[in-house]
Amino acid sequence: MSSFESHYESFHDMRSKIKSKLDAIESAITSLASVSNNDEIKALVISTSTIIVDVQLAVNQYEFAVSTLTAKIAEMDEENKKKEEQLFDQKMDTSITDGGNSIPVVPVSLTSLVREKKIHYDLTLAETINRVRVISSLSNDTVPVPTPAPPSIVPPLNSSVVSSVPNGSGDNLIASPLIDESAVIGKLSDSISQIITHISSSTSRPSLSLPPIKLETFDGSDLTRWPAFRYQIDQLVLKQPSLSEVEKAYHLRSSLKGNAFNLVASIPVHENFLNKIVSRLESQYGRHNLTQAKLIQSLRKIRSKSLLVTDQLSAVQSMISIAHSIHAESGVDALYVQQMLAECINPRFITFIGHHKPKTLLAGLELIENQLLTEHEETLTISAYSNGEDHRTTHNFDQPNTKAQRMPHQSIHSKNVHSPNPKTPRKPQCVFCGRHSFSGECAQVLSLKEKKEILRKKSLCHCCFSSYHSTTDCTRSCQACGAKHHKTMCDKSLAPRSGVNTITTDQSLHVNNRLFTAPVVITNQSATKCSMANVLLDTGAQTSLISRALANSLQLSPVGQLLVSVNGLQGAQGSSDSPSTHDVVQFDIITSNGKESIKALVRDTTDIVGSIHHPPLSSADLAVIKTTLSSIPSHFSDSTIIPDLLLGVGDTLRLLDSAKTTTLPCGYRLLQSVIGPIVAGSEQNASTMMNQQSHSDSINSKGRFSEINQQHSSTLRVASVVTDTEQHSLEQKIEHLFAVDPVAKIYETTERESRKVADEMVTKHFDDTVQLRDDGYYVKYALKPEVSSLPDNHDLAVSRLASTVRTLTKDHKLLKFYDSVIKDQLELGQVESVDPADTNGLVSNLYVDNIVINSDSPSSEIYTQSKSLFNSMAMNLRDYSSNDSSFMRSIPESDKSSDHNQKLLGLTWNVNTDQLSIKVPISKKSEKESKRSMCSIVASTYDPLGLLSPLLLPPRLTVQNLWNQPLKWDDPVDESIRLSFHKQINDLEKFTLPIDRFTHLSSSTEITLVAYSDASKHAMAACIYSWVPNRRPTLLISKTRLAPIKSTSTIPKMELDSLAMAHSLLLFTVETLRKEFPNKPINVYSFSDSAIVLHWIKPDFNKQLGVFVCNRIKLIQSMTESLIASEPLIYHHPRHVRSECNPADHATRGQS
Repeated sequence: MSSFESHYESFHDMRSKIKSKLDAIESAITSLASVSNNDEIKALVISTSTIIVDVQLAVNQYEFAVSTLTAKIAEMDEENKKKEEQLFDQKMDTSITDGGNSIPVVPVSLTSLVREKKIHYDLTLAETINRVRVISSLSNDTVPVPTPAPPSIVPPLNSSVVSSVPNGSGDNLIASPLIDESAVIGKLSDSISQIITHISSSTSRPSLSLPPIKLETFDGSDLTRWPAFRYQIDQLVLKQPSLSEVEKAYHLRSSLKGNAFNLVASIPVHENFLNKIVSRLESQYGRHNLTQAKLIQSLRKIRSKSLLVTDQLSAVQSMISIAHSIHAESGVDALYVQQMLAECINPRFITFIGHHKPKTLLAGLELIENQLLTEHEETLTISAYSNGEDHRTTHNFDQPNTKAQRMPHQSIHSKNVHSPNPKTPRKPQCVFCGRHSFSGECAQVLSLKEKKEILRKKSLCHCCFSSYHSTTDCTRSCQACGAKHHKTMCDKSLAPRSGVNTITTDQSLHVNNRLFTAPVVITNQSATKCSMANVLLDTGAQTSLISRALANSLQLSPVGQLLVSVNGLQGAQGSSDSPSTHDVVQFDIITSNGKESIKALVRDTTDIVGSIHHPPLSSADLAVIKTTLSSIPSHFSDSTIIPDLLLGVGDTLRLLDSAKTTTLPCGYRLLQSVIGPIVAGSEQNASTMMNQQSHSDSINSKGRFSEINQQHSSTLRVASVVTDTEQHSLEQKIEHLFAVDPVAKIYETTERESRKVADEMVTKHFDDTVQLRDDGYYVKYALKPEVSSLPDNHDLAVSRLASTVRTLTKDHKLLKFYDSVIKDQLELGQVESVDPADTNGLVSNLYVDNIVINSDSPSSEIYTQSKSLFNSMAMNLRDYSSNDSSFMRSIPESDKSSDHNQKLLGLTWNVNTDQLSIKVPISKKSEKESKRSMCSIVASTYDPLGLLSPLLLPPRLTVQNLWNQPLKWDDPVDESIRLSFHKQINDLEKFTLPIDRFTHLSSSTEITLVAYSDASKHAMAACIYSWVPNRRPTLLISKTRLAPIKSTSTIPKMELDSLAMAHSLLLFTVETLRKEFPNKPINVYSFSDSAIVLHWIKPDFNKQLGVFVCNRIKLIQSMTESLIASEPLIYHHPRHVRSECNPADHATRGQS
């Protein structure tokens, strides 16, 4: 049984309604065949037009309901989602129809059926109008004047325009009485003859059939598209006099989707309803200032993805398309705004805009576009006529990517690319050292502290290195961790220093070996670029490599960096590179199983491992390959390749994991892998191979192999990657551990420091005791001093014990097990209990420089013990105060406090009345308030227990609403907001709330805690009361949380969230009370005024709920289990309370 059965029943009702409308249209089509005058046509068309509009609206509502159900199914958990999707596919299959209505159930098929029915009606109506016109003209003995166009006008099949209806004045159709059929046929024959004669004698002129205009749709999600949509509707629909009001409304509603359609769907069809639809849409989306703000916001978000000219062109063209819709009064034509946007394309255009000084933003962007198009055209022209260049390489005018582009003999490119522009912008330099082009490759400044200091001195942005804005105003962030800094300054993306160690030999090896090479197709992550490349699968390499040319042709962007030193890949004569930063890119290899993602280092050399020669295969090998594969791949021939890609051991094993291996007669192995067939391995001994072939074939093959081996001497290459080249000794690692471990900081010195001190003491002892005697030097032994006492780690042990108890409290079974183990150890004498020597709780109740002690019967011993304890530490404890008069009489006058109002944990305590009081301070108000100052005023009231929540709610809501406005922290708020906020604060000032300190919990035999929760559209609240028989209930703690601004949660969901807050407060209160009353029974009650929430949390409730509701219910159940485990405690299931009796209601609506 589906939980959406009611939805499917409503779908059937909607289809029944659509079926009845389609039957009415079919009946109208049938009636048109018997119509004989204009009045009948007019009456039939008016009634049918309304039916057509109704059926189209019904189809749109049906489509929206089906899409809503699909979205609800997608939000379910995996198990129920799969079940509902199967049921949905069964009920909404494209091959079935509604059993009771015989119409398709799929919205797309239903829309096509309505469109076909409407086209049928339009064709029938057009033919009926022509038929009545001809009959009327013949009955009046008049022959219509022939025209080049045929008398029957058939609308195109894909047109959505309803045929126009002739008016009732008789201008188009003339009513005629019934006439003789033979006379009509005779006159019709004469009319046809005259029309044919006119057509044959008229000059034929070519005609152009244009496709019908299709209205663009508008769904309301993008407010910036409304002006263009409104202009389209005005010109094509609303200002067309040939369309009736019903037809205009039909076309307007047909072009609306989503929220825009729902906005006007409920407007009934009656007189002037078209104006109401247009006014409703205009009031919602026709907001000029908001549209301009959205356009400017979209404009500022556009940035060039890289320094490639194609990416810069894409960015500036996106800006131009938006700039066309921005009006001049928005202020975007200012020169500094143009330069700010030019920086988003490329910093070199900042001076370009400053030199040309365009009058408008659009003109400036078009200048940049023309400059980029010129550069791109010149580069492509030079590349097309250059020799030896790889035309796949993407050209970058600012930063040459390959070594060949930077070499002196290739300088023709740098001369010709920018020759038309005499003011070529300078190439970027490293912002840290200025000695090279790329800041990410800087090997001179490696410390993050030094980099930050350089950026601070140069006043550069830490995110993009720009000097035109600060770091806080920059919209960019780190690609690795998302924080507000550049990727070169990210400590999380710093790759370990690595080295690629190689062993090579260029000695000629007279062995025919074939390496694991194959041609593959690789693409970038977005699948916009692909290329064929030669890949070398190397099981001895710990990393993968890709050439810079291939990476540029695929337009791969770096995803990270690695500091690597590579040497020996070009053979013994290859130069050794110094450690440098290599880009890490990610791409896909197309395999028979789909795409395989690969990460590789980018090599800036012309190739990776040089050329690799493949010896030819024998005829026997080729015969086996043809039998196995049914064809011989072209790359199995005698050839020399230059790999563009080297795959390391991890990627190689993954690609060859499921390869099927076949041994060839000559010893090679044929591997049928996911990237295609590969022949690799070593050839067998020459004599063995010759015996398996004919004598002539043996001689030819042997001579051929010898010749090839002489021309192509094999090179033995062994590559490996070693990470973390900086090795540390064990002593250094231990010292580093003790240097950073916060627990180890309790000890005064490390081992090295202790040895250093001991060495200094021995040296000093030697200098003090050395003596020169007749027979030589004498010195006393340096003896280590006796250790009188070991260091005390009591505080560390107590801290670790408290942390362990907090962890074990989450699992009470485990806590009981630990307790039983410790008790067994105590009984066996393996451990012993230690007296903490905290008499009367002096140490545990110490807060900064105050001591707060609760005692039912205070005695003079408290004074004596506390005084002596602090005297032993050379500290004078004074200003004693208590609400017990007998205790105060036992204290000397010099140690008494003269003030009856004491500061107690931030609150004021009156010792005479034994009450705590909370005061709202008088705030300093200014003529201009900002978000920062208003937040400071609201937070200035110290209310740790949340007892002033109802009074503080109105100003907190006022401050929260500021986030709906585009204000910065120090921008002045509106005057009306400032005055309203000041009035709210004035009502709170000088307010004092007295609270009884003594709650009578210690005098009662059991404790009863009552929790209340409530929620409104503004806030959620929970409060805890303690109840003692024959005493007034006491408010212990309260908590209020504002509703999120952008939240779409319903009131029941917020009520559930507030109930979870109440359980959290209950758990906190119970844990606090257990410290004072560990064995006293506690009764826990909770109340909510939401019947829906109470129904959700019932134990027997088993219906499927949303993710948010399920998570909150699990949270409540988890806290309930923790409460029950705090024995002795009785937990009562949440109950209902009326809203007027719920005290938490005040905290969600506020009071003054």
